[in-house]
Amino acid sequence: EFILTDEEKKALHLNIGQHILHEASTTNQHEALLFSFVDHLNLGRSLIKDEEMLQELRQYNIQAALKSMNVSATQSAQLYAKIAHELLPNDYWKVAFQETSTIYSLLASIEMDSHHYERAAILQETLLDHTKKETPEDTANILRLIAYLLRA
Repeated sequence: EFILTDEEKKALHLNIGQHILHEASTTNQHEALLFSFVDHLNLGRSLIKDEEMLQELRQYNIQAALKSMNVSATQSAQLYAKIAHELLPNDYWKVAFQETSTIYSLLASIEMDSHHYERAAILQETLLDHTKKETPEDTANILRLIAYLLRA
């Protein structure tokens, strides 16, 4: 009987994810294989120490979250967005502002779609506190939240 340790499993998933990503890149199948390589890379993410690789994985998780939202797979979108958030560097508002803003906006939209309006409001408020400006999408989300609260 052959049993892998948790670390060996993570390393195996990381290796599989990197192999699928390489294949996806060389065969122009990035979009079609996105979930396959992201899922494997996520399972091995604790072994990734290189900041550039972590940034790429954050971007892949953002892409996977957006793709999941497009097909109304809210739970999957939330998982990918949360992993992207988890992979942010320390002091992320200063060193990865655009990525952080994107992730918070994604998480807020997912919470809105899931009817978790209080969580969405907290995320939106955090985002607005750091951006100090509202985008049309932020304003639309706030108006949706207000409309819901007025109906309740």
